Amino acid sequence: MLVVSIVDVLKVKVKNYEAFHFKLDNPIDPETSAYISLWLNGGVAGRQKIYARLTHDNVAINLDYLLFGPNGMLVNATEILPNTWTQAIINLDNVDPMFYDGLQLLSVGNKLQETLYIDDIVIFKRCDIDPYTKKAVSNKTIPGAESVTMRVVEYKLPWFEKGKQYQKYFITFKNIGEYTISNLKFKPLYFKPRDGQHDIWGCDVVSKGLYTIPKIYNNAFTKGSEFTVGVTSLVGPVKFEITNADIMKTAAVVNDEQEES
Repeated sequence: MLVVSIVDVLKVKVKNYEAFHFKLDNPIDPETSAYISLWLNGGVAGRQKIYARLTHDNVAINLDYLLFGPNGMLVNATEILPNTWTQAIINLDNVDPMFYDGLQLLSVGNKLQETLYIDDIVIFKRCDIDPYTKKAVSNKTIPGAESVTMRVVEYKLPWFEKGKQYQKYFITFKNIGEYTISNLKFKPLYFKPRDGQHDIWGCDVVSKGLYTIPKIYNNAFTKGSEFTVGVTSLVGPVKFEITNADIMKTAAVVNDEQEES
């Protein structure tokens, strides 16, 4: 299933230090996106020496995807051919876990490359059988955070409103740890509500941009329990981050741990 697609053919000339930059309104999250596909045509000359880089906060990440050569990203080809469309696949399995807001095309060498044509840039979502395994470093300052999992599910189809594409998402929090968690708080990493709308429900507001478990739980997120938060957001990799999660241990457990130590 595609996330974003550019249908019109682009005609570009690329030279070193002047990257051609595709800016994405909806950033790429490697946890939910598997790869980028694009089609390249070398025009009359062909054989352009081009490589791609992802960007984070508009700054290129130092990981080169060569679009030429035996180790490049081209499918069944080692160079961009003249007057022929060739597919390139950029695999996202090995990129660091962060949001990527663009794609740059750069040239090898100082000379201006001949005209290159680009079509059908498509970002494909990840399947359950192809999980993203490169995880972020755990935040050890929040002991209970590792016990909370979050699963994001898209609800029905997106729609356009005032020229922007929105969708409903449901985020299910689950306590997979051994202990009850109290004072659970979380904030959005990517959540873009409609202008002037609250667009989040199923949780309580602590302050602007900071949320907590619903009052019905009496501030006690017990082992194995879960709750679901709903949001309406601009289409994209909706995600939240745990900012506080206190572990509640019974007196008996604390005594046992003290005796073992």
